[in-house]
Formats: sequence, structure tokens, C-alpha cells
Amino acid sequence: MEKGEKIDNYCTDCFKNTNHTVREVFKIEGSFEYQVNRFYGVVQCDGCNTVSYRTETKDYELMEFDYQENDYFPRTTTEFYPQTLNSHRNELDTSLLPEKIRIVYDDTIKSFTAGSYLLTAIGFRTIIEAICINQSIKVKEVEDLKPQIDKMAKNGLITPREAARLHTIRFSGNDSAHEMIVPKKEDLYVVLNIVDHLLNNLYIIDQQIKGGLEKVITDFKGFRTLLSSAISKLKVGDTLTLGKILGKSARRLNDKGAEFEKELLAKIDNREYTKLGKGELKANPDNNLPSLQFYTVIDIAIDKDGEF
Repeated sequence: MEKGEKIDNYCTDCFKNTNHTVREVFKIEGSFEYQVNRFYGVVQCDGCNTVSYRTETKDYELMEFDYQENDYFPRTTTEFYPQTLNSHRNELDTSLLPEKIRIVYDDTIKSFTAGSYLLTAIGFRTIIEAICINQSIKVKEVEDLKPQIDKMAKNGLITPREAARLHTIRFSGNDSAHEMIVPKKEDLYVVLNIVDHLLNNLYIIDQQIKGGLEKVITDFKGFRTLLSSAISKLKVGDTLTLGKILGKSARRLNDKGAEFEKELLAKIDNREYTKLGKGELKANPDNNLPSLQFYTVIDIAIDKDGEF
């Protein structure tokens, strides 16, 4: 490796080997007793201009025969910095993950990058445990992750197919933790893809659409917040149906609108909710549909937390 030389080098931004130019190089020669040369170079990708660090060690005490060249050459080892997982485009915005899950994920990727495959397998299993803790998935049996994974599937957090994939991670992590079985690098890449997909579905996408795209309301807490926002745009004394209050946002209730309205009416009757008063119950113009419940706006102020 010499200054100005064109070499083939892995680019951490292009995620593949590209042509690089050696910008600077420092050479250290071995002693007479042991013939070895070490090169420390700064290289730059000719495509994206990313700069990285590369070291080469040429050991003349360990000569290897090249059948194509029909000659002997010193054994050469190469290392790159910063270290990276070849071909892994880590497009997860880990800043959107819950803190404890993010810490475990980042540490696991560092172990994988450093070639610590045993610790990597254990780390992937720990990510699943961290998800169970975050999602409040608790079962009596604590010796193994099987019941937690099965409960996540039962609760609808993951599909049965995703559960089967998580069991694969559980098997690998258990083998590494209890039997010191080192998994293959290519198998860990498969596990990494499973973990990335799971984290993206459970956490990242919902966070990304929070500020723009509408998403379905799945619980009364979300319904309460949505209703608070809608009421703030009305006037005290307005009398409307729930559908008119929510307007276009009513579609976000999906098939739970009747369930949420039933709970809302119960809270109004129990004086647990005082932003709306119960108004008249009028016949629906469409005789095939239930009667229309009207509500009177009493308070349009939004609490600091956006809820009632």
C-alpha cells in the first residue's frame, strides 16, 4: 500500500467493496530477526468520498504459494476501521426505540461487528426479553422465553409466523448461553434480519407516522386523546353526535367506535368525564341503524397531557 495507489477496499457508506485512493500511509518495518512490514493508511472511496482507516500486515516469515502467479508471496492480513457489518444497511432509527431496548440492540451489534458471535447470539435473545419487559408480557414460568413469546402472539403483538421466528432466536441464544455453542456468522445475519423487522414493526413505524400519517386507535386512552383534540375546536354549548364531533377522524376508531362510545357514556353517567354532557337520543333517519346519541360540549380546554 503506497500513497496515491488505487486499491479495492470495503466502504462503510456504499456497503460493498469499491475503488479507493490511498491518501496517506505510514510504514513500519520489522527487525532482521523477524521480517514483517506493517502499513497504516488513510483511504478514501472514489465513489462517495468516505474516508476510512486500513492496516496491512505482510509477514515474510509466512510465505504462501500463489498457483496463478507461480510464485511465493508473504501472507497479508488486512483490517478496516471503523469496523462494520458487511452488507448490513442498518436503517433502523434506533433513537426511536425504548431506551433499554436500544442499549441492548446497540451492544449486540457491536459484538457482532467485533466477531464475538457467542455474545451476539445471547444479545439477540436478550433483545427479545427486553421487548417482553417493555410490553409487560409476564408469565409464571421465568426459566425460558417460550411462554412470553407465545403470549405476545396470543395478545396480537406479533403473528404466529413471527413467533416461530422468535423461537429460533431463543434456541440459538439458549445454546450459546448454556452450552457455549458458537453460531455461524451467516446464521446470525438471518437472526439480525428477524430482529430488525420485529423492532421496526413494534416501535419504529408507529413513531415515524406519529407526526403525520393517521393510525388506528386501539384503546380508550387513544380515543380519549383524539376526542380531546376534536372538542377543543368546538364551542361550549354545541350539541352534536360523536361522529360529528370527531369528523373525518372517526375513521381511526375502525371497528371499535361502538365500544369506545359505550365506555364514554358510562364515564359521563359516573361523572368521571365532564367535558361532554349526555344530550338527546334521537331516531336515526335510517331505520336500519341504531338511534343517534347527541352530546353537549361543556369544556373545550385540553389538559397538558392531551387527555381528560
